[in-house]
Amino acid sequence: MKKDKLKNKVGPWVDGDEFWNREEELESFRQLLEQGENLLLVAPRRVGKTSLIRETLRRLREKDERYGLFIDLQRSNKPEDIIVELAKVTREYAGLWNNTKDIFKSFLSEIVDRIDSIGISDLELSFRQGVAGDWQSKGSRMFEELAKADKSVILFFDEFPVMVNRLLRGKDRQITNERITETDAFLSWLRQEMGKHQGRISFVICGSIGLEPILNQAKLSNQIAHLRPFHLSPWSKETADSCLKALAKNYELDLDEAFRAAMLDKLGCYIPQHVQMFFGYIHDEISRDPDSDGGTVSISLVDKVYNNFMLGSRGHAVLSDYEERLHRVLDRELVPLAIDLLTESAISGGMTRQTAMVLAQSARLKTTDSRAALMTIMGVLEHDGFVQLNPKNEYVFVSKFVCDWWVKKFHSFYIPPTQRGI
Repeated sequence: MKKDKLKNKVGPWVDGDEFWNREEELESFRQLLEQGENLLLVAPRRVGKTSLIRETLRRLREKDERYGLFIDLQRSNKPEDIIVELAKVTREYAGLWNNTKDIFKSFLSEIVDRIDSIGISDLELSFRQGVAGDWQSKGSRMFEELAKADKSVILFFDEFPVMVNRLLRGKDRQITNERITETDAFLSWLRQEMGKHQGRISFVICGSIGLEPILNQAKLSNQIAHLRPFHLSPWSKETADSCLKALAKNYELDLDEAFRAAMLDKLGCYIPQHVQMFFGYIHDEISRDPDSDGGTVSISLVDKVYNNFMLGSRGHAVLSDYEERLHRVLDRELVPLAIDLLTESAISGGMTRQTAMVLAQSARLKTTDSRAALMTIMGVLEHDGFVQLNPKNEYVFVSKFVCDWWVKKFHSFYIPPTQRGI
């Protein structure tokens, strides 16, 4: 049964009782994995993708029915890296680790006597030597050995889209024909391996940026058509409110229903990190001056904390990633237009397609057609949870909090379409 108290953790992944009220999603996720599905985990940033995976892993280890391996690709940028990271994590299970050592035995000869006790960095060097120029055969051998294990295996590839994006764009962040060919070859190989070991190995792909819009820009979307999307949404308002109640109880704060409702109205979209961040600032303010309002928590504190902290420099440290991810996913030429489109949506409270086209034409792009550029950008913005279409067929921010922050950061230097002379 879910506890009625909750510790406040902002930023790191959580599991167990701290992974708040996701039983329905966890059960759906588990059932798909039991069916042997290969999944593409789709969700806006900071809703708990990694926590969903970590809690699933915890439960797998608890039941000891299947092997679960978490492969972090945050630092990876080429196919060889995936094989190296996969080889490293097999160390968690003796049976799998013995097979890995056998695959790389010729490259581990110098450290074979102390291989089970040396650090990861030494192991990584040997594994990299082993896959250099031969990543496909080594990778296929890894999957073959995993498929022979005494229990079926689930591989969780976190930040896979980040790795693919780097492969496609390189250091200059430009998609080239050569990089498209290389990425296509890698994804084709991985797709074949998934099909070859169906029923013995399940793959879960996820990351902090969307894989679909990245591949769409390179016309490679067909390479993930075999993956079943699993959508993880932000919390419902009821779940967010129950979280605030549990947090308040844990820290012995009296936050009544009206106070919590005011907090949630400010956010507009209930992304777990934002809910807990807001509570953290409220708690800090009450702790600093608990008697400032005659011993009660005044609802005026909501506005104060929201304006001074959530939308202030502290909030900027968290939300700046929304801007930075545009630079990671889009060509350099398209980033200023994406920022303008978001700023127009935020300031106007709703951007029509006609206004979006005016902004695209005014950008005077040199290498991309205005209409094609607009389709690319809006595909990214919708997929990654920036904006959605409202009943009036206008693009609006999904999160009121992110919208308010975006206005505060960008409105001073924004020129509306009516003043652009188009």
